Amino acid sequence: MNTTHTPGPWRVEGRTVVTSNWPHRRWIIARTSGPTLEEQTANARLIAAAPELLEALERCAFLLQR
Repeated sequence: MNTTHTPGPWRVEGRTVVTSNWPHRRWIIARTSGPTLEEQTANARLIAAAPELLEALERCAFLLQR
């Protein structure tokens, strides 16, 4: 699967997920919504973990193909 995305790491600022490795500019990845601030923050943390989760899944897929 060849999909491109904004490279991680991503970080959470309140309920917003932003890039943290771009040297000259911060890019907004997502803004979360939900009924409570706690839920919004939890959703932002999950989204921010996406690059690391993708990397782990790709490693698992590689190992399973051996």
